Amino acid sequence: MSRPIGSDCLADRVNCAFRRNRHRPLGAPSIARKCLTGRDEEGVHQMHEIRDLPVPRPLVDEERLLLDRLLTRDFPGRDALKDQLRSVRVAADCLTCASRELTVASKVTRAGVARRIPVEAMGADEDGVPIHVLLHVVDGAISSVEVFRDDGREIRRMPSVDSLDVVAI
Repeated sequence: MSRPIGSDCLADRVNCAFRRNRHRPLGAPSIARKCLTGRDEEGVHQMHEIRDLPVPRPLVDEERLLLDRLLTRDFPGRDALKDQLRSVRVAADCLTCASRELTVASKVTRAGVARRIPVEAMGADEDGVPIHVLLHVVDGAISSVEVFRDDGREIRRMPSVDSLDVVAI
């Protein structure tokens, strides 16, 4: 069962700590926390399992390629977000998918985006179920990349970055 982005589960996910981009103080114990990704075909909530990193780390090549891909479409604020990529660091990651909480330098140029999620990429898992990649921007700064399947189940294999269709929202 496929649900559009505007489904009731998106409203459930908005209150998740992952979306609020709240980070623990540096040096605090690293514990995994869970947040909603949606409901599966039986209506059971599925979860991201987010792990805070002790110290934010640089992006790995695959993460940088994904962010570069998301910024290929033109939309208000895109150029400022591209500039922010130089200082983006991973503050937390999901243990079950490619979702990441991100942080940028405090003195970056803020992006004048029209909405919290200005761009989305879509691809398919190996079984054909759609996968969505959302770029979250909070207060004009890159905040997170959220990755989930339409059916809320765990992603089997992430599609290649080149195969993702990017849409400015």
